[in-house]
Amino acid sequence: MLFSQSDEQKQKRLQKLQRRASKTGKKPKQLVHDLAGMTGYMTNLPEPVSGSQLVELYRLRWQIELNFKAMKSYLEIDHFRLVKQERWLCHFYATLLVFLLSQLFAYQIRNTIWEEEEKEISETIAIRSIACEFLAQMYEAIKQKKKTLLSFVPLITQLLIRSARKPNSAKGTALKRLQFT
Repeated sequence: MLFSQSDEQKQKRLQKLQRRASKTGKKPKQLVHDLAGMTGYMTNLPEPVSGSQLVELYRLRWQIELNFKAMKSYLEIDHFRLVKQERWLCHFYATLLVFLLSQLFAYQIRNTIWEEEEKEISETIAIRSIACEFLAQMYEAIKQKKKTLLSFVPLITQLLIRSARKPNSAKGTALKRLQFT
């Protein structure tokens, strides 16, 4: 399926091409310029799937790909030592649990920030920050009964507002854009 983009979107893509060309020193082919106003999707889905549904399905699929990337990049789920299968499974499940908890915290905090300040936060950066920086600190503080879980929410929120904000985030959270109508 091919979709024609608006003139505004085409201009944004052409500007992005120019920025990339000035950084790399390579001039894009004329075909790339000609197709800047088009978006194409290849699929083997049945015919009754509409174009808008196809776009939404690809967006959802991209979210899954981002989740795999986060698990591999930040939690190093693709690196492991040769150990007994039971130990490896235990490590895998623990890593998956860390990822899911981080994703849950990130989702809740991202939506709160959007509702209160209308700032969109990068999900990938939020998950990385929570998984790699805060979960261990939260566990130790709770274990030693120094802080409660709720005392970390403002700290995480401020960190994400400073470090994970998406520029020009006027469209709202990705979840709202991904819902089928």
